[in-house]
Order: sequence, then structure tokens, then C-alpha cells
Amino acid sequence: MGSTYKRLGLLSKDTAKENAYLEASDAYKKADNLSPAKDKYYPITNWIAIDHAISLKKTGKKGKPKETIADQNDESPVDKSGDWTKLLESALAARPVRSQGKKNFWDFVAEADIRFCQLLLHYSQEEFDKMSRLYQKIWHFAGHQGNRLGTLEHLDILIDLYGFVGENKIIKMIEKCKVLLEGGSVDTNLTSGQEGITN
Repeated sequence: MGSTYKRLGLLSKDTAKENAYLEASDAYKKADNLSPAKDKYYPITNWIAIDHAISLKKTGKKGKPKETIADQNDESPVDKSGDWTKLLESALAARPVRSQGKKNFWDFVAEADIRFCQLLLHYSQEEFDKMSRLYQKIWHFAGHQGNRLGTLEHLDILIDLYGFVGENKIIKMIEKCKVLLEGGSVDTNLTSGQEGITN
């Protein structure tokens, strides 16, 4: 259901767009409650990205607001501090540990998606470079075009979501990642020494 509502958000406008994305967030929170620890990365990264973007629109502030859309939902696993970073770190730690040669497509997807979501909250050039390399490894691993299209669609939805709330620096980061995946060449230095993309 979360993916369906995300696609609806992509196609909608104004209030209907916001409502569709919030429905997607609620669906991912419910999925999070039902998922085993090793698979929580997918619903967690989706609802955090949505709640982060929508809360920025609601508060009109940069960075993580004190009270967020996620905080107001009883099914959210975050407390009133909105500690999304710790949730992402836990999701990353819960992934199976495998040697580099034994990692499969989904191992790379999980780590890259978590690191990407961390970048949405707090940008660093080093982490962007790590995340970009992970996504490029995913591209190499992808066994069929559907895998690649799924990753590009995820990035398109994030561009739409953060475009809706006017977060141009975040959009720039996502767009550059997409260009890299499509085989283009870009200057990956996004902030010229600025440490926090949303601060």
C-alpha cells in the first residue's frame, strides 16, 4: 500500500499530493511494526523521508523540527524527540553481516537506502560519496531492468516530495545521484564545505 500511495503522490497536486504521501507514510509505519528486524530498513527509510519532508513544510524550518508529523502518530516508533537518526542506525546494524564477495543485490540496496535517508537528514560529502558508490555497485549487480527502474522511480518520488516542500539543496543531491546512476558525469561536491544540507 505504501508504494501505491507514493505513486499517487507523484501524480497528484497540492493537498491531494500531501495527503497521498501521508497515507504512504502511515502504510509504511504499519509495515514497520510487522517487519522482522533485518527487513525494517525499507519501511523505515520510506516513512522517515516522507515525514521529514512534510514536517519541513509544516514548520517552515530547516533541519529536524521538535515535533513532527511522525510524533503525532501513535503507531510511529519514534518518541517526541523524533530521533530518526538512531532508528536508521539500528536498521543498518540489523542487516546481515556478509563479506564483500558474498553480498547480494538486496544487501547493497539496504545499505544504500539507509545511507541515503541519513543524508536527507544530515549531509556530509564523505557519506554522499559512500552512498554514491553503493548505488553504483547496485547498478552493476542489478540482474534486470526492473531493478534499475525501481531505484530510479524511488529517486523520482523523492525529487517530487522534496520539490513539493521547496527543499532545493536536497533535490540537488538526489538529482546528482540519479545522473551518476544513469551513467552521467557530475561534480559531486554539492555544498562547497557546508556540513549540513538541512541545517
